[in-house]
Amino acid sequence: MRSLLILFCTGIALASCTKDRDLDFSPRTNELGFELIYYWDFNSTETTHSLIEPVSAVAYTSIFFEGNYFDAVSDGSDFNLREESESGAALRLRNPSDHLDIEFSSEGYEEILLSYALMRTNNGARKQNISYSVDGGTNFLTAGLIDAELDVSEDWQHIQINFSGVRAVNNNPQVIIRLSMAEGNSNTSGNQRMDNLAIDARPMDR
Repeated sequence: MRSLLILFCTGIALASCTKDRDLDFSPRTNELGFELIYYWDFNSTETTHSLIEPVSAVAYTSIFFEGNYFDAVSDGSDFNLREESESGAALRLRNPSDHLDIEFSSEGYEEILLSYALMRTNNGARKQNISYSVDGGTNFLTAGLIDAELDVSEDWQHIQINFSGVRAVNNNPQVIIRLSMAEGNSNTSGNQRMDNLAIDARPMDR
C-alpha cells in the first residue's frame, strides 16, 4: 500500500508541476542532429515532488517509482550533465524497490536514446533491467534492445540505452521506459542512485 500511495501522489504532483511551472520547452540540437527532448538533473531538493520535475521537456512527462520511497542524496554525478546543470543532488531509490517508470511522448521524434548516471550502495540492487511499453503500460517488452540487463556498480557509471532498433517507440504519444531493480532489491537497506537522466531523439521529417 505504501508504494502504491507514493506512486499515485507522485504522478498527481508531477502532472501539476509540469504544466504550471516555467519549463523550457525548446529542444536542443547537437552536431549529430539529435535533440534533447527531456532532462532531469534532480537538483531541486525542496520537496520530493520538485526533485523529479524535469529541467526541460518538449511535452508532458512523468516519473513513477514503485518501491519503499525515494529522496535526494547530496553527492551527485558529473556524468551526463546537460543544460548548464551542475553536479549537485541525485535521486536515491530506497530498498525494497521494484521499478522506476519514465512516461513520455515521442511524437515527432525517432531513434530514441536514454542516458543517465547510475550507481548503488553496498546493499543496493546489483542489477537494473530495461524494458519498454508502447501501449501506455499494458505490455512491457525487451525486443530490439541490445543492453536490457545492466550490472550496477558501487561507483558512478554512464549508462546509454539505444532504442533505435525499436521502431514502435518512434512517434508514439504513450511510451514508458521501465527500469527494474533486481538481485538485492528486496533488502531492507541499500539503494540505487540515478542522476542527470536525459532522453535524446532525432526529429522526424516534418
